[in-house]
Amino acid sequence: MLIKKLIANSSQEIDKIIETNLEKYLEILCKWNKTRNLVSRNLSKVELAEHIFDCICLMPFLDNKSIIDIGTGAGLPGIIISIMDKNKEVVLVEPNQKKISFLLHIQAEMGLKNLVIKKERFENAVLNSEGVLVARAFTEPNKFIEILEQKNIENSEIIMMVSEEIKIISPNWRVVYTASEAEKVLEKKRGFLNISRIEN
Repeated sequence: MLIKKLIANSSQEIDKIIETNLEKYLEILCKWNKTRNLVSRNLSKVELAEHIFDCICLMPFLDNKSIIDIGTGAGLPGIIISIMDKNKEVVLVEPNQKKISFLLHIQAEMGLKNLVIKKERFENAVLNSEGVLVARAFTEPNKFIEILEQKNIENSEIIMMVSEEIKIISPNWRVVYTASEAEKVLEKKRGFLNISRIEN
């Protein structure tokens, strides 16, 4: 019970049923990842569990708004958010068909009715401007800022999950780094970039 152990070493308080569902997601991800390289085929089960725990630590930073997970890949963090809060609508944006197939399988297998899966590139996606944009391993932060500018994104809340504090200097965006609890538990650099548009 790798995820349960990580949660026990943190301040996160999670329902036992949710813990079980997160472990189930880990098992399915491990199985599919061996043949489809959804995250990285070389990652061990322990490392995949750490990725999931990293996403769990994002939850306290999210409010009641819907979530839009950009370039979700294997569903990190979108699937985790969907499992942990069934009252929150979660939109997954992913262009890769093999990853879409995995996401659809997870959705059906785990009965995630609050999940919407969109097969398209973020650059082309039409998104709910009231949802919180979340990105993890999508692209490097400065490139992400460029895309936000090109799309004229109006979302007031944007969170990037990062492995280190990254300085971004932009005249139109304010970026604040917050360390994640995962950093202490995993003993690896983990944090969030909170990005917001500067009002002119």
